[in-house]
Amino acid sequence: MIRGETPKSKSRRMFSIGVASASFAAALLFLYLWLTPKAKLDEHGYDLTIALYRTCNQKDANSLDAIERVLAEAGSESNLSKHSRAVVTRVMGLAKSGYWREATIECRAALDNQVQRH
Repeated sequence: MIRGETPKSKSRRMFSIGVASASFAAALLFLYLWLTPKAKLDEHGYDLTIALYRTCNQKDANSLDAIERVLAEAGSESNLSKHSRAVVTRVMGLAKSGYWREATIECRAALDNQVQRH
């Protein structure tokens, strides 16, 4: 505690630090998503990303493990493109690290990138 600081002012200071930290993290995530190249998913990558979106949205570790097994079994001989594999791997890394919300956002961004708007 800072000398002469009351518990109420300490509480306000901690709240301000929390808000500032959350804002900074949100800004970094937005910047990352904005600067990330828009990868075109192949059909298999699109299907895996849909499954990952549901899994991450529900924070379902068992389904995440199942998707990871499917990806591992497919190996390099699968019809999964390099770009699709990179997107799926990045999302899975976020989810496995406990960043479910960020993984869901990443999935949504990847799926949105597949829609052509005129």
